[in-house]
Amino acid sequence: MLDKAGNNQLDDESEEVDEDQEGKDEVDKEEEEEGSGAESDDSEPAFDFDFLVLYDGASESIMFTSDTTWTNFRRTLCNKLDVAPKHLCIGYSLTSDSKTSAIKHLSEPFHLIQLFSKANAAKEIL
Repeated sequence: MLDKAGNNQLDDESEEVDEDQEGKDEVDKEEEEEGSGAESDDSEPAFDFDFLVLYDGASESIMFTSDTTWTNFRRTLCNKLDVAPKHLCIGYSLTSDSKTSAIKHLSEPFHLIQLFSKANAAKEIL
């Protein structure tokens, strides 16, 4: 599950015009530091993963594969939401999770690896 924060941070007109370029630089820097990001050492075949994105009062599914890198994952979401990477706040829950389970943060590359691992396990149960 993902939601674009409607806080005043995004509406603050005092921010610099070059914020989009700063965001792109931030993603490029992450790519250099983290390498491939979401790739894991095990040799399980990649699978498709449907990620439901909530924004502007509606939802849309974005299809990812389990070998998607952290950088590409974030870049795709930033483009879809039209938000700078520093404003991207991602949380998720799996459809197989109980309704009372907490939403999990997706703020680091290892969170994405955990997500794909949990999704793969849930896929095998279904």
